[in-house]
Amino acid sequence: MPPVFPAAEYDRRLAALRATLKSEELDAVVVHTPENVCYLSGHATPGYYTYQCLIVTADGEAAVLSRQTETVNARETTHLDRVEGFADSADPLRATAELLARLAPGATAVGLETRSWFLPPESYERLSGLLTAGGARVRSIDGALAAARLIKSPAEIEQIRAAARSTDAGMLAAAEAAVPGASERAVAAAAFQGMIASGSEYFGMEPFVASGPRAGTIHASWSDRVIGAGEPVLLEMSATVGRYNAPLMHTVWSGALSGEAAEMAVACAAARDAALAHVRPGGSPRRGARGVQGGHRGRRARPHLPQAQRLLGGHRVRARLGRGASALPGRDGGEAVRGEHGGARGADAADRGHGGDRPVGDRPDHRRRP
Repeated sequence: MPPVFPAAEYDRRLAALRATLKSEELDAVVVHTPENVCYLSGHATPGYYTYQCLIVTADGEAAVLSRQTETVNARETTHLDRVEGFADSADPLRATAELLARLAPGATAVGLETRSWFLPPESYERLSGLLTAGGARVRSIDGALAAARLIKSPAEIEQIRAAARSTDAGMLAAAEAAVPGASERAVAAAAFQGMIASGSEYFGMEPFVASGPRAGTIHASWSDRVIGAGEPVLLEMSATVGRYNAPLMHTVWSGALSGEAAEMAVACAAARDAALAHVRPGGSPRRGARGVQGGHRGRRARPHLPQAQRLLGGHRVRARLGRGASALPGRDGGEAVRGEHGGARGADAADRGHGGDRPVGDRPDHRRRP
């Protein structure tokens, strides 16, 4: 996979980091978190579970260090001139210290991530010891790396929008498949097909499908359970484009929606709309949460909602089902429309796990990238 962005985009990011290094009086930084490595260099691989790092110096050097077999990926996904590998029999921490010494000889202050899942305490202590023995003080750089990724560039936003469109496609396909007599496995297959066919790369986390008594279980993988009539089906998924993500969760109903279930659906839609009113410049998560808590008050459902409609992407979609599929309320009571991109929860997907509880787009997660 070639780099997602042109070299100028990564040069801008590296220049901003180098300005931070100079202001913090750091000679270099060693980055281990995969999404940070990807943001700064473009390097992305499903093999993130093996040791890798990116070294950036204040004077203009940058290099990826990875397992030898992963160097092919690094050369393909980055614009960097320098990619180095270590043998499986080598000590990657010592290889890191040696590469840093070549890139920034005489370095006296080096930044490390202190909160990275990919540099556990024992490894952090050993690497810190090697750098200290070489004459460098070690300082935390976590805050500066997080701040660098907070505001998305226009090019990044386009990737997030593309991921959201693909999530919409997967959600619609899964909703149409979630009918009585279908298995959760078949619904998951429809979600995979919908997202991949519409442009998604490999995901940071696979779709979740849970029906009937399992529908209240968050992060539940699909099973062979067969969906019955008049049951809820919880769907959650996130397509990935350019290693950017757009998570979306919805509950669909296998049949006519009425009674208490219909009332709950209307209340949830009202709470969602109240929260989305604060997803804008000047808004805040606190106000959004308060909107959710108060948005459902006083809302009552219509006694029965028409069949063959589903709530997707924050809009009411007239699903092409014809097999007893159900309805969830839309934003307005008008004609069914399809949103351009799914009601992703949040505004920056702050990268890392499938992002359900994180802002949309940023945290790609191990495999998802910035």
